[in-house]
Amino acid sequence: DILNDIRNIIPESIEVILEQTKDSEQVYADKKFLKHALHVLCENAVEALPRGGKIVITVQQPNAADRILNENGAYGTDYIILNVRDNGYGIQESKKETLFEPFKSNQQMSFGKGFGLASVYGIVKSHNGFISVESEAGKGTSVSLYLPQKEVTGTSTINDPEQETEKETKTILIVDDDQGIVEVTKMALSFYHFKVLSASTVKEGVRILKENSDDISLIILDVHLPDCKGVECAQALYGFSAGA
Repeated sequence: DILNDIRNIIPESIEVILEQTKDSEQVYADKKFLKHALHVLCENAVEALPRGGKIVITVQQPNAADRILNENGAYGTDYIILNVRDNGYGIQESKKETLFEPFKSNQQMSFGKGFGLASVYGIVKSHNGFISVESEAGKGTSVSLYLPQKEVTGTSTINDPEQETEKETKTILIVDDDQGIVEVTKMALSFYHFKVLSASTVKEGVRILKENSDDISLIILDVHLPDCKGVECAQALYGFSAGA
């Protein structure tokens, strides 16, 4: 169902191919988060194909010699690979090191909603899975999510950004009435040691700002909230955001 739903966000100029091997099984993952991750990967692929092209979504069982699993001491029979690849313009070598960092943007990969690959990274990590990106400028990008078929204990270490141990903890306020976006964003930012507060209305956001005005460094704001619209939302919060 998730794979079929993806077709709705991909323009007709792009061919979508869905491949699923016979031995692939269900994964142990939250459907809501998995859907978000797949949407982000496909949105990024679409951004890389402004003139049309091809996106291939594959669900398969890894083989025993899989490099990613071997590097993490995992077994192929315990995981399923969800892979999204395109034949777009790829990612510049200089941009690869910051792909999973929140608040980063570049012309080679759009970060989409919910901090894009940062949120995908958080989702995969929370499920004790692994993520791998292969890309070459001008030849396309392939992103593989390794997700467990059953509950797995422990956490993965692949692609852990240096910021996880070096970044000073800062506080971020998210004001958004879409709980799904809030949850995914919180998950992504938590892996970078950000403390995240959230509110579903401007009124609630103002209350939190008053209580934490000196601690909040950044406010992420949806400009279409139930009790406020447009730039008025930001203006309502501005007076209480001393440190943001």
